Amino acid sequence: MCTVASFVISAFFKHILGASMNMCDDEHNSTHIKMILPLTFKTVDGSWGNWLDWGACSVTCGGGTRSRSRLCNNPSPSNGGEHCQGSNVNNQNCNSNECKTFVNGFLLSDDSRTWASAKAACEAISARLVIFDSQQEIDGIMTAFNIQSFDHWIGISCTAGTNCMRVDGLAASSGFQAWAPNEPNWADCVYIGMSKKLWDDTYCGESRPYICEQI
Repeated sequence: MCTVASFVISAFFKHILGASMNMCDDEHNSTHIKMILPLTFKTVDGSWGNWLDWGACSVTCGGGTRSRSRLCNNPSPSNGGEHCQGSNVNNQNCNSNECKTFVNGFLLSDDSRTWASAKAACEAISARLVIFDSQQEIDGIMTAFNIQSFDHWIGISCTAGTNCMRVDGLAASSGFQAWAPNEPNWADCVYIGMSKKLWDDTYCGESRPYICEQI
């Protein structure tokens, strides 16, 4: 039970300490004191963290955009602090190079990539790494693009020089072949360029231009 004296003491502590205090007798007539101190927290304004990596460009040629983002977590706002000012997204132009056009259904790249990246680049434009059907087709590409020799990835991959497969899922041995002497030998990815226009296997991680064909 709270008495008049209890309220007087409580008022005193609130005035002196800025605290809320209860002083009452419980049901067993023992006096207890409960003091509630006010809690104060420091206000923290938010600050931007580092920019994350750039995303992929929206196109492979002709001019596109890419973006990156950042988080308001260095530190995050708390206890009523201000949120970070400005945008959390940054955009940038990319791949402004002119788009090359297909000639007679083929496209010779003007950039160099690994075999896997070249395969993906062809697929991104609804094409595939080239699968040659004849020597006449090879000669026709050289004429159409006015080149004297190749050094380009084609659509064949192997396993340590064996079990070579075309990107259409068929065995390389099921169709036209133009291997250089004693090839394939030891590696996993195939390019045309040995002795100007013969095939050879090499490391897939090498950077080379490539040939796409429409499908």
